[in-house]
Amino acid sequence: ADVFPVEYVEELAKLQDALPPADAASSIAALERELGVPIKYFDAFDQTPVAAASLAQVYRATLPGGRQVAIKLQRPGLAELVALDAVILRRFVAVVGKWRNFKSDVVGIVDELVGRIFEEMDYTKEADNCERFREVYAEDGDAGVGLAGYIGAPRVVRALSTPSVLTMEWVDGLRLTDIDGMIAHGFTPSEVLDRGLRASLHQLLTTGFMHTDPHPGNLIVAANGGLTYLDFGM
Repeated sequence: ADVFPVEYVEELAKLQDALPPADAASSIAALERELGVPIKYFDAFDQTPVAAASLAQVYRATLPGGRQVAIKLQRPGLAELVALDAVILRRFVAVVGKWRNFKSDVVGIVDELVGRIFEEMDYTKEADNCERFREVYAEDGDAGVGLAGYIGAPRVVRALSTPSVLTMEWVDGLRLTDIDGMIAHGFTPSEVLDRGLRASLHQLLTTGFMHTDPHPGNLIVAANGGLTYLDFGM
């Protein structure tokens, strides 16, 4: 908001979790192919994504036995699209960099960005990150002052996860932007913000293992007023 007009910021924010979903038939086919089980394996499966971001979309489902899960599915054909975007962007910044005589290595910056995006597309690594994050902020972990029990992450269902599909327990909570909802539940928004700030500083200065994308689409206010982090690709 310090750089772009508010109208641009609101549109760009839709990339977090409010994009149109990919074609339903191709998405379900990809999910069945990745998991090796038909959709009817689930006791319930909502084929309308609860969120759709630039790299993936998330479905809500019920496992046999009644456990609620969130299934993150990589958008079909994503690797090819990212590779094409990378080539276009790399050529573009190379030309602009010479024209504007940037002191920074803009091509190197693009290469680093693209490399991180491809890493983010490996959900096996994301599952590892998620579980490690949970361990740090567990009641008996190295959470730092005032954070144990107030910072969390979903449990991963490994048996239903692949490099392109990540299945996690379903987590209820309030959106970080739902100020009225927080107040109605007795939470003070400034205290929630303080926990997020303390958590980021703890990750940066103590553990060296940092969630680098804590935007409102990746944070849920939990029932105790703590924060549940989502999306551990980076």
